[in-house]
Amino acid sequence: MKTLTLFPTVINISKNPNHNQIEKLLVDECISVQETTSQGGKNWYSDVYNTCGTHNLMDNVKFKSLNDWIISEVQQYANMIGYNQKPFKTKVSGWFNIYDKHDYQEVHDHIDYSDISIIYYLTAPEGTGNVIFYSPEPKGVKSVFDKDNPYTYSTMSIQPEAGTLVMFKSNVKHGVQQNKTNKQKISLAYNFEILWH
Repeated sequence: MKTLTLFPTVINISKNPNHNQIEKLLVDECISVQETTSQGGKNWYSDVYNTCGTHNLMDNVKFKSLNDWIISEVQQYANMIGYNQKPFKTKVSGWFNIYDKHDYQEVHDHIDYSDISIIYYLTAPEGTGNVIFYSPEPKGVKSVFDKDNPYTYSTMSIQPEAGTLVMFKSNVKHGVQQNKTNKQKISLAYNFEILWH
């Protein structure tokens, strides 16, 4: 029997080897920005504090070394999924989210804004909410979920870990579970658009 793995949902995960050196500086910067910047992402149901549309991390010099590393990782991912030698548009949008107790993020995608999206965990205490990715396969097929067989998955839960970068195509639906702890999680999100001409 020959098996064809067609139309895969390709999600890459990278670990930043320099995270410990930058974490405190960037956490302090996020808290400082929160004190002076209005909340973004007004079209979301959840009330997570975020800077989507109000503070672009690509324009913040304190994030430069992290941004450079993220861009390098995303370029490798882009090449792997077929965007070889295609540059990104100059203007990349990046923002941060602060998840306090009870905060969550509803299921959504980024397809209207970009081709590749990422999540980077600046802080991620245990229990502050996993990211859930959803299969693009149409409904109607009976569920035969087997934890040992990824062909049966309709969702995939990834537990956040500080210094971890998660990359995916922007059309992949995803959401974030509620933070049920008293601890705070800070995640970064970036959208990359491929330049075709």
